[in-house]
Amino acid sequence: MTQARWIAKPVNAWSVKEVGLWRDALISGMPLSQTPEWGRAAAELQTEAFLIFSPERRTSALFLVSGSEAECVNGPVLDWDRIHDSKDLNEQISMSVYALLQAAPGVSKVMLRPRLDQAQFERLQAGLAFPIDGVDRSCTLQIPIQASRKEQWRDLSPRIRHEVTRGLREGAVASRLELESGLEGFWERVSPFYRARNLVIPSLNWVRRLLDEKGGISGDLISVRHESSQSLSEILVLQSGASGIYFYGHESRGRSCPNISLNALAQWEALQWARERGASFYDLNGLRHPEATETADYLGVDRYKRKYRGQEIFYFNPRIVFAG
Repeated sequence: MTQARWIAKPVNAWSVKEVGLWRDALISGMPLSQTPEWGRAAAELQTEAFLIFSPERRTSALFLVSGSEAECVNGPVLDWDRIHDSKDLNEQISMSVYALLQAAPGVSKVMLRPRLDQAQFERLQAGLAFPIDGVDRSCTLQIPIQASRKEQWRDLSPRIRHEVTRGLREGAVASRLELESGLEGFWERVSPFYRARNLVIPSLNWVRRLLDEKGGISGDLISVRHESSQSLSEILVLQSGASGIYFYGHESRGRSCPNISLNALAQWEALQWARERGASFYDLNGLRHPEATETADYLGVDRYKRKYRGQEIFYFNPRIVFAG
């Protein structure tokens, strides 16, 4: 195979042609965090985002640089189809780091944190020439998108179907709202909801940057109202490639609201939204890993998400540090 090229630039310096070249080589179903738009948004937090890309290797890496330190926030994405032995594995990793150091010469410490399934992690362990400085674990839940509304309904658990049906029977109404007209108000409502639960939420400007780059990430607001009790559930849904993503949401309930789950109806509407846009799956955006030690703040959220009977996807995130 010919020697691989590596293109390394700050994300905001890429031309339209270069971004098109990068997208042509993307792996299908690439997570949101592996997109240059995510890098543009994250760069708001006193960092600069660098995208490292090899067309021949069909691999890329998104680094966030702060001062002399850099962290690869998306992987790197390893082209497993072209990793036949430990030499190929270590070349892809070392060349992505080398390309970054050439593009950002002030960097002296680089941390990689690949997002790998179990089989990939075992291959990494067997062939990696660099030390692993610990392993983080992560988990998400994905609901496969079915071809028809009827099939999607059948795949839901009886509990969720009951909650959706009861919400409709009680007069809850689902609607969709364009982000341009509704995002600011939504963020004013969702931010205190998360902070009251000790959950991290970014600034509104960060979200606007994420959605403002015309690079393949789009979204809508889904709202479910129960007018007689002035109760409301809202969620922000995104699409990135083959993924529909539950990004942020909140629920506020009036005192006279019956015992119904407005959120279940909102998520059902989000599944239809993802299906209409041709998504392959709807990602409920994270579960607490069984081995995690976080506080109980997440437990109720996890129990609720698991009611949807999606597929739990487990990831290994080994930390590989280059310093010197």
